[in-house]
Amino acid sequence: MPYRFSDTAAKSPSPFRGASLTDVPYLFHAILEGSLSGSFGDDHLTGRGHVRLLASLLRQVTFPREARIWMFSHAGEVAGFVRWSTRAEDSVERTTIRLCAVSPGLRGRGVGRAMLQAFVDANQGRDVEAYCTKYARAMQRCLKRLRFVRQPHRPPLEHYVLRRAVQSDAGRDSSTSSVSIIGRSGGRRAA
Repeated sequence: MPYRFSDTAAKSPSPFRGASLTDVPYLFHAILEGSLSGSFGDDHLTGRGHVRLLASLLRQVTFPREARIWMFSHAGEVAGFVRWSTRAEDSVERTTIRLCAVSPGLRGRGVGRAMLQAFVDANQGRDVEAYCTKYARAMQRCLKRLRFVRQPHRPPLEHYVLRRAVQSDAGRDSSTSSVSIIGRSGGRRAA
């Protein structure tokens, strides 16, 4: 039976909703599957890693101060998630996508692209940055299709940027922000 959305939705732009405690099993499984496939770091694959991941998810779902998790809906079912946080840097608010994943049964159908497009649309007027490993081929293709441009970066990560910030004649407008995609395995990456 497909995983369905619960009625406990936090405020977030459609087709997203805030993750709840009932989403933790889905998130836990999706992150472990990503770790096994090489899309995420392998730090979740030990017994201690399982416990840390579960504690982190419970903390983030219950007290979303540092990181937020939005569940993505497609045809009324959970299709994936985006785990993100915000911080201010150099007078600019920066949104960081820490992890994102699409349900295995929906991969290859444009759902990941739709999810990332919806997230970018929810962050209108902001630059969007994505870091991913060389093994995240589907993510790289998705970013290129969304007009992200690959930037020089040191291995093992690849860096993509979508410039969306409003520029003034004097430089960057103080109301603009940027978005980063960062993974858990020794640096930044996207799933």
